[in-house]
Amino acid sequence: MRVTLLRTPWLVMAGAILLFTNAGVSPAQNTHVGWKVVWKGYSFPEDGFAITLPDAPRKHPDKNIANATTYSVNINPDYAVTVRVIPDPRDCSTVLAQLRDGVVNQKAQEADPASLREMALGGHPGLEYEWKVSDQRVGLIRYYCNAGRVYALAANREKTQPLMPDARRILDSFRLLEPGAK
Repeated sequence: MRVTLLRTPWLVMAGAILLFTNAGVSPAQNTHVGWKVVWKGYSFPEDGFAITLPDAPRKHPDKNIANATTYSVNINPDYAVTVRVIPDPRDCSTVLAQLRDGVVNQKAQEADPASLREMALGGHPGLEYEWKVSDQRVGLIRYYCNAGRVYALAANREKTQPLMPDARRILDSFRLLEPGAK
């Protein structure tokens, strides 16, 4: 069965999957020097991105999105940051327009249209918005696309708290690699 990316049901399902899987993920072992976590850059040329993390990410096929690959890393026992790489041959502007439309027209259940913002990463357009995970948690989702792939980055936070600095650091470290880059 082939999943068609960015149709409204997919957007709702993907958002819920991205955000609910960020809570309650078992903690990974961090590399420490004394008591300080050592952050390290990781590159995944086969999936077209690089990122800086406090621990090696867990990489696995996505259970809910065909042909997608998921990378996740815990920032504490209750919170993780997740990157999903989803193949999509469509033009990036088409992909982002459908996502934007879903948020603005509230087709994306629980998405906050007021939080929608356009962004760019190395000349590649993207967008970000918040999503209600539960009565206590809000998720942040960023989408970028490049070379036939959509990247969905997600982290969540307590509704009354800002995004954790480590989660922000991870999201902001995400880089797209050009095809053939190592």
